[in-house]
Amino acid sequence: MPVGEAVEPPFGYFDYCHRFGADCSEFGVPGNDEAQAAINTSYWDLVFSSKAEAQPGDERLSVSWAVADLTSEQWREVAEINLRVNEEITSVADAVQYGRRDFWSAPFLRRKKTEGDCEDYVLAKRRELIALGVPEGALSIAIGRTPRREVHAVLLIATPAGEYVLDNRSPWVSRWYDLNYRWERRQVPGSQRWARVRA
Repeated sequence: MPVGEAVEPPFGYFDYCHRFGADCSEFGVPGNDEAQAAINTSYWDLVFSSKAEAQPGDERLSVSWAVADLTSEQWREVAEINLRVNEEITSVADAVQYGRRDFWSAPFLRRKKTEGDCEDYVLAKRRELIALGVPEGALSIAIGRTPRREVHAVLLIATPAGEYVLDNRSPWVSRWYDLNYRWERRQVPGSQRWARVRA
């Protein structure tokens, strides 16, 4: 999925990183106060500075990331995680669950009642894949619009064959371009930064 010019992260993601800094560290950098300060600075620079229209060559976008070179057995486990998380979480809108329009949270799985919306599925799958041994830098979040124009978040996994999508709307792990979504923005792989999806 191509990376375009820099954009601000979704507010729900920014808020989540304030609450769970360890989940939002730059690839290879431990989550601590210094890393959180850098996240904050980067966010507000992108939102308010003249650099907000950074081009793909901007150093904020030139982050190297890992690639998950998965065996067939690991692919089977990735598919099982996608399916299991989809089954374990009941889809409930943030407005209903939290009384807020957009609130990102990583649900604790294997409980009797686990609820969340699309980005909560993403965060739960991300934790499960990292526990499986998938490099953090190979995982990123993308946001698009469904055919009904609903905003929707999915998890991307970078592989030598390209990026694949884990989606709570599908039991299958699919190539990003095979899905009927209009992609808008994505997390820059291995980074806290976000960018438009270049068409």
